[in-house]
Amino acid sequence: MKIANKKIDIFKRKKAIAKCYVYTRETSSVILINNLDYTQFSLEVNSLLNFFLENFPEIKTLGRSFIIYVKGGGEKSQAEVILKSFAKLLINLKILNKKELLNYNRCILSSDSRYVYSKKAEGRGARTKRQKSYR
Repeated sequence: MKIANKKIDIFKRKKAIAKCYVYTRETSSVILINNLDYTQFSLEVNSLLNFFLENFPEIKTLGRSFIIYVKGGGEKSQAEVILKSFAKLLINLKILNKKELLNYNRCILSSDSRYVYSKKAEGRGARTKRQKSYR
């Protein structure tokens, strides 16, 4: 089965935004994060990916390498966005089933649903109003 090189972009919405890009190639089975092996990257990412790969061991036997670039945010948000983008790539390549992933973690495919509440006409921000004077 020949699968072309794929790229997935995922962003996490917060003040400090973690951005992640995942590429895949048909070579030896390696997972690289910012040109480092995932075991040498931060402890948070290492533990999350190890737990993910224990639940889905067929990923290591695919013969595909996954190259992940992540920047911005903190250690925890980087780990979260890496896992989300990795899961979305596996679904797009039809390696894993969507129901399997949702049984593993319900929030793994959904991004942060919060958004900035828009500014209104009467004040400076979304909820501030100009103070009334009844004199």
